[in-house]
Amino acid sequence: MSATVTLVMIVVVWRQRTELAASLQLLFTASHDDFLAAIPFVCAGIMCAALAYKLLAFRDLPYRELLVVELAAGAINRLVPSGLGGLGLHGLYLHKHRHTAAQATVVATVNNLLGGIVHFCLLAVLLLLYPHSMSQFHLGWSKYMGWVLLGFTLLAVGVSQFKTVRAVVGRFLRQVLRSLRQYYKRQLGMLLAAISLLVLTTLNVVVFWLATRTMGLQIAFATLLLIYTAGVALGAAMPTPGGLGGVEAGLLAGLTTAGADSEAALAAALAFRFVTFWFPLLLGLPCLWYIRRRNLI
Repeated sequence: MSATVTLVMIVVVWRQRTELAASLQLLFTASHDDFLAAIPFVCAGIMCAALAYKLLAFRDLPYRELLVVELAAGAINRLVPSGLGGLGLHGLYLHKHRHTAAQATVVATVNNLLGGIVHFCLLAVLLLLYPHSMSQFHLGWSKYMGWVLLGFTLLAVGVSQFKTVRAVVGRFLRQVLRSLRQYYKRQLGMLLAAISLLVLTTLNVVVFWLATRTMGLQIAFATLLLIYTAGVALGAAMPTPGGLGGVEAGLLAGLTTAGADSEAALAAALAFRFVTFWFPLLLGLPCLWYIRRRNLI
């Protein structure tokens, strides 16, 4: 499966090599003053993610350690497909800090579930408040729609693995039910964790907005949130580390559908992924070495 996806990605990138070169030129020649402001937002997002785990944990955990673990998990997520590495790293850390294996699974499950709920609630509220944001989309075929075909290819591969997916989903739903029962008496902690994850999502979209602004694009915040959601969803379905390729394809398709110039759209997507994918990877690798050395996992 991974080999098939990799082959498709290579073919798509090769076919769009001229446009990719033009986008890279735009990316490197654009003024980066505004985009440098994205780095503090990325760091603040990491802090929010660590805080959410602290609030959801069944034991009191040192926040500084959680920050280091979150950075290390970010690096692992960019090395292992579909975020499995990050989930495993958080689970190992929680188990090391007097959580049973079941409790560690519950914390990770609720964190992901809560993050998804908050994300889509924010999206629904913004679309209700700004319904005109949908009017920015103009469907049509463009020279970059090959990236969209990549998404459909991945979907087809996923359908072929339906039985496996159904089994995974079944286990996930059973874990969710157990999680909800255990958190019934911890509503305040869940509320605060939800707020932290809400801030995290908002910060990610702000970074995306800065990336588009740097490339000269003027797109409404609600529209960018919708595009970001599509990119994250496609990246989650991508059997590659950190959704590499899928997130870029979703962001690119969304931006071009919203009327953005294809070269500027690709440059904005690459800029966003640089600061949210490669930057945390560089920060996280030393943290991964540190937590292994300190026997935190």
